[in-house]
Amino acid sequence: MERKKRDKRLEQDETSHPRLSILSYALILLLLVGALLLRLPYFSESLWYDEVCYTSIVLEGQNFESIVLYDVHPPLYPLLMRGWIELFGDSEVSIRLTSLIFGLLSIVLLFAMVRSWYGRATAILAVVLVALSAVHIWHSQEVKNNILLLLLTLLTIYALDRAWNDNRNVSWVLFIGAALAALSTNRFALWIVLAAFAWLWLQVLRKRGSGRIRWALVSVS
Repeated sequence: MERKKRDKRLEQDETSHPRLSILSYALILLLLVGALLLRLPYFSESLWYDEVCYTSIVLEGQNFESIVLYDVHPPLYPLLMRGWIELFGDSEVSIRLTSLIFGLLSIVLLFAMVRSWYGRATAILAVVLVALSAVHIWHSQEVKNNILLLLLTLLTIYALDRAWNDNRNVSWVLFIGAALAALSTNRFALWIVLAAFAWLWLQVLRKRGSGRIRWALVSVS
């Protein structure tokens, strides 16, 4: 019922003011361009110690194996960076580009998530705040797993919301995959994932949807 009400509200939002909708998406595009420009300065600056840990100097041979198996951080980000370096090299600009991409994708995902909950105007405001956020700008320039953690936790929450409302297998798989990827990126993702599972089980116990119970069991198995 909640999903139907939200879908109806969003559909009315699009159809009642089509010109406003076009202007809104144009504004989002401009905001993304602005966010990109704000994140480009210092891209070619020298790497600091933590960033050097994700260059070919460290991510090769026995060093790479020990990082993947024994490092304090889970292995997904080093694995991604190793593949990226193989394709595009490890110059300052090249390896920082991954964080920039993750940062911009997190802004797009935030817009989609907030728009589905609160409407277009609130989503645009959220994009403005994040695009101008000094913390978000910093982590979108830094070669560390923090901005990927943000992207994957946002995806976990968004996918759970879609999965609960449309109960489609692809949405549940996306939720579980995003949660596992977040946990494989940074241990701090554990708190978000636990909160997501707690919310899911509270909803299952309250509504007792048989199809959702099956996926809830799969998610914790």
